[in-house]
Amino acid sequence: MLSRTATTKRSSSLKQVPALIRELPPLPEVATRVLQVMRDPRSRRPDVARLIIMDPALAGRTLAMANSAYYGLARRITSVDEAIGYIGFEQTKQLIYAASLQQMMTAPLSGYLLERGMLWRHSLGVAMGAHWVAERLRIYPVHNAYMGGLFHDIGKLALNRVVQEQARAQQRPLDEQTRSSLVQFERELTGYDHAEIGAMIAQSWQLPEDLVAAVRFHHDPGQQQPASSLVAAVHIANTVCLNAGVGVANQDYPFIFAEEAIAILQRLGWKEEDQEQLLKHIEQEIKQAEEALLRR
Repeated sequence: MLSRTATTKRSSSLKQVPALIRELPPLPEVATRVLQVMRDPRSRRPDVARLIIMDPALAGRTLAMANSAYYGLARRITSVDEAIGYIGFEQTKQLIYAASLQQMMTAPLSGYLLERGMLWRHSLGVAMGAHWVAERLRIYPVHNAYMGGLFHDIGKLALNRVVQEQARAQQRPLDEQTRSSLVQFERELTGYDHAEIGAMIAQSWQLPEDLVAAVRFHHDPGQQQPASSLVAAVHIANTVCLNAGVGVANQDYPFIFAEEAIAILQRLGWKEEDQEQLLKHIEQEIKQAEEALLRR
C-alpha cells in the first residue's frame, strides 16, 4: 500500500503528464513548412529545396544522405535540389522527419534505463524494418510504415520523468521483470502508457491519422478496429528489434508477436522465415542510415 506521501507525489506527477506533452518541442518550423509544401501535389522540387536550405543542418543531412553508401552514386552531389532528385520526394520526407526527431530522441532516458542514443537507434531500426515489411508485402503508402516506426516510441520522451519519479516514490524500480510488461508497468505507475501518450503527441503535431494509429497500437494491434496492415508492420518490426536487442538494454525474456498482426501479414504473403530476413535487413541498413544522418 502506498503511503500518504507517495500517493500525494503520484497525484502531482499524474497532473504533469498533459503539461509534459505540451513541453515537448514541436517539429522544427522549416521541417513543418517543407512537409506542408510536399503534401501539395502542385509543389515542385525547387520549392522544396529552397525551404530546406533555410535550415543548414537539414540541408547538410539531405546532402549526406544522397552521398551515402546507401545510394551508391557514382559522383558527389553538391546541391539540395539535385539531392532531392536522386532521393525522391518520399525519401526526402522520411529524412526530414528523421532529422527532426534525431536530437530529441538521442538523449538518455533514465526512467526507461536507456542510455544515450538507444531510443534513437531502436526507433531507426523499427522504421527501417517496417518499411521493409511494407515494401515486401505491398502495404501502401510504403513510406508511412517507415514514419510509423520512427515515431512509435515518442511517448517515452514525455513519460520518462514521471515514470522515474513514480518508480522511486513507489519503490518499484524498472527491472528485468517489469520491462517484460512495460505497458502495464507504465499504466500502474502513471495511469498512462507510452503508446497512448505518443498518439497524443502525434495528434498535436498534426500527423496523419494512420500514423497516429501506428503509434497508439504498436504493442497491441488487436485493439485497433479494424486492425490495419500498417500497424501490423510496425508491430512486427518493433518486436523483432526488441528481441534482437536493437537499441534496448540486454534482456533474457522474449517479446511475443501479436497473433492479430501475424494473421494480417500472412494474408498478404508473410512467411515465418521472413522474420530472419527482416532482422538481417535491419542490421545491414541501420548502420548506413545512422552514418548518413549523423554526417553534416
